[in-house]
Amino acid sequence: MAQVNRPAAAGSFIDRPPPGVEVVSDGPTDALLTGPYLATVPDRLVDGVVAPGLQEWLTFIERQSLAAASERAAVALTGAPVKWTSKDGSGAATAKGSAVAVSQVFRSLRGLICRDVRQTFDKDSVAHAQTVSLCRTEIASGERIWMVTPPE
Repeated sequence: MAQVNRPAAAGSFIDRPPPGVEVVSDGPTDALLTGPYLATVPDRLVDGVVAPGLQEWLTFIERQSLAAASERAAVALTGAPVKWTSKDGSGAATAKGSAVAVSQVFRSLRGLICRDVRQTFDKDSVAHAQTVSLCRTEIASGERIWMVTPPE
């Protein structure tokens, strides 16, 4: 094995070890979760946030409530449920449920920032649930939303 000759006293100014690197990979302040996002889901994108297998059981208003909860769950602590309730015109609950992030943030093969979210609801005394991968998608200049993406 070859020996590397290091310079003497002046060499310590030139040949310094690199500084330590701090990597933030998960937790409530995950670096991948930072940045602007929409507080409400635009009507035209609601079905892009709700799992396809759940859409047929819910009205549009109920899907809006689930989509909003899913957006908040995508940036919340893993395992922290975001509850939602949808009400009709008289104030009676038509459906209720929750959305909860079940994994840490990850990068997809396409380079998107994603997170697995479990969407659940109870309607007419029947429970439904599905886990879906939501990926942060830019929909306008600087506006992002977490949307269902096709499997890779």
